[in-house]
Amino acid sequence: MPSKLNRVITCLKIIAGAEMFAAFAILACIIYMLAAVPVDQRSIGTLIFLSVIFMLVLLMIVAIYKVVSGLRHGLSGAWVGGVILLSLSLSSLLFPVAIVGLIAIFSKEVRSRYISNQHPQPELNFN
Repeated sequence: MPSKLNRVITCLKIIAGAEMFAAFAILACIIYMLAAVPVDQRSIGTLIFLSVIFMLVLLMIVAIYKVVSGLRHGLSGAWVGGVILLSLSLSSLLFPVAIVGLIAIFSKEVRSRYISNQHPQPELNFN
């Protein structure tokens, strides 16, 4: 496995770890609202919002681990997924990790493993 691919996988795992921390923080807020806030002061809208965000964060964690698995098996779709997930992380506090991951995933060493030039480009004739 190329060293730059290991760098991409490491960056994705760092992002997944931060997402897990966020998931636990959101879950703690949900549990706090259910346990400590009196029933008459609870906002059902806030609970629903936090639950939806919690599910989205869990979905992102699962997506990251599926992409890592696909990258290890050499699937080209996983390369595209890695680009998407690293790009999504550009707007977070993990900006430096996402930049390192994107630089590594776009390197020739990694890109050539997932994108083949076996498909010839059709010639255009405008005669």
